Amino acid sequence: MTAKKEYWQINTERIADEIRSAASEARTEEDLKMRVEPILRKSFKDIGVDIDIVAYEKAFPKGPQPGGSGEGGWRTTK
Repeated sequence: MTAKKEYWQINTERIADEIRSAASEARTEEDLKMRVEPILRKSFKDIGVDIDIVAYEKAFPKGPQPGGSGEGGWRTTK
């Protein structure tokens, strides 16, 4: 394992070039997200940021649920 880098030791020009390349090859927004995530994940890991605690939002239908209002639509949660 490599030693943790300080934030100022990260080569931001390289990261920008990698993201730019990923963006030019991506066909959809989701494709871009999937290409950029590993680039950022590595950079965060290099400076010691715990990225395993990330939680994505999930959408659930609001329909009739135990204890719910029964109104239609969607609710989000993390």
